[in-house]
Amino acid sequence: MAGLYGVIAFNAQQRAQEFAVRVALGASPRHILQALGGPCLRTMLSGLALGTPIALAAGRLVAPLLFETSATDPVIIVSSGALIVVVSIAATLVPTTRVLSRRPADVLRGN
Repeated sequence: MAGLYGVIAFNAQQRAQEFAVRVALGASPRHILQALGGPCLRTMLSGLALGTPIALAAGRLVAPLLFETSATDPVIIVSSGALIVVVSIAATLVPTTRVLSRRPADVLRGN
């Protein structure tokens, strides 16, 4: 989860000047959030779509190591997917709001 936040924050920092120019030219915060968050959330959703069946298939390998739970327990699978969604959204919103809170002129000057 920390790695996900780090990658998104780094991407936001690298694109800060681009976002500053967009804001200076009249882009709304919603458009900036879509520009940064859209690809991140699409990647997260595709990862969940691919990872869930793989995790279910790999569950047979780890089933003997589990105690008092099943490798295919729906509560655990849904809650872990929900946790990934929540962390992805937070990891997208925090760097985006940090970039949007700075004045475009300060970003372009390098302050």
